[in-house]
Amino acid sequence: MRFTALLSLAASATACNFDYPTAVRLHHRDNTTDGSTIGEADLLPISTTDRFHGGAVAPKGLSALHNPAYLFDRLMSVTEVYSAMKSFRNFFGAELFDAPHKTAEGRTVHGVRIPPLGRPATVDKYHVVLVSQVHARERGASDNVILFLSDLLWAHKNGEGLDYGLVTYSADQVRQALGVGLVVLPMPNPDGVLWDQQTNTCWRKNRNPESAIAGEDRSIGVDINRNWDILWNSTEAFAHDYAPSSADPSSDVFMGTGPNSEPEVQNVIWTVDTHPGTTHFMDIHTYSNIVEYSWGFNWAQTTDPSMSFQNRSWDGLRGAADSGYMEYITEADNATLSAIANAVADKATITAGEYWWAGMPGVELYPMSGDAMDYFNSLHYIDPSRKPIRAFDMEFGAPNFDYMHCPFYPNSTVYHQWLVDTSVAFMEFLLQAADA
Repeated sequence: MRFTALLSLAASATACNFDYPTAVRLHHRDNTTDGSTIGEADLLPISTTDRFHGGAVAPKGLSALHNPAYLFDRLMSVTEVYSAMKSFRNFFGAELFDAPHKTAEGRTVHGVRIPPLGRPATVDKYHVVLVSQVHARERGASDNVILFLSDLLWAHKNGEGLDYGLVTYSADQVRQALGVGLVVLPMPNPDGVLWDQQTNTCWRKNRNPESAIAGEDRSIGVDINRNWDILWNSTEAFAHDYAPSSADPSSDVFMGTGPNSEPEVQNVIWTVDTHPGTTHFMDIHTYSNIVEYSWGFNWAQTTDPSMSFQNRSWDGLRGAADSGYMEYITEADNATLSAIANAVADKATITAGEYWWAGMPGVELYPMSGDAMDYFNSLHYIDPSRKPIRAFDMEFGAPNFDYMHCPFYPNSTVYHQWLVDTSVAFMEFLLQAADA
């Protein structure tokens, strides 16, 4: 199993301001992505039909198909993701909701609630929030969540367990997982996803044109996962050569004009706030086969509370090799987050084949600021009266090495491996939440 090489490839993104991994730059030194070579690769196409007929047909994942080896022939379109969500309402009694903040292009972000088994479906009884494909080019993230949910719901409807080949779960474990109360935003960035699917430009950001520079197409948009109100202004909070985000609109990690400025971020915050029982949160990305936990912006320590994101006297020093700065976290939080991340990673490793999974602090992959994981983990440090939210960032899968032009685009085999691994990882995460 080759984890070190996979981690090195993902971490190499820091060398080019996260725009593309180093391997991509070797293939395309002008650092552009126009989709001109997409026909040369055996990539999984985007669906041009609605296989779920507006919710009249419910999708089935690998377990519901009773065929863990099944190879899907298409990625879900933006339309299909919403149709699948409507099928969960029509077939399984799930609830749909619309987040209140429209995207820059006027789209509504849709969510789905799966009520907790055996408990009243009041908003405080929903304990787990999943968010996927914040970064538009990370194809398959929304599909993975949708198909796992379909497996879970079909299994409960039929009184069955789950079968992912090397990993299986009993019907009792299915009921346990469904007892947590689950809230999902499968596609919080529909503008970016639609643009990426239409243009094959390896697009990461949303499509907010506010800071765009005339004649520079890649200056459109904000990196949603650098826009959160946690050390948002990295140019102030960090040492000059360490800043994990950028004030340059042309950068793929452009942080935007202010913390929490983007409607996609506001919608996730609204979703968590309107479900005050939330105890576990997962932000789902690709790639690296990692379950990350806080902190993402610096290494952690458990002895000096003055070394904190709230202490502005450390601004300009965070990340500097000689500053001695390490971010404070309580021993209890560190132990809990590490245990959950490693439990999920260990289970996913069983199915992962060549590239095994790991649980690790986010900074070990690469430093980041203004991210969702750290934002939600920080809330009870800002307000000690709050119950902690155990927040994680999943970076599922190995890249598509056959298409380094944009290794986030899968072929059928890569997509299948992603689907198996994430289905197991999601199930394990729900069981961890159920045991909390």
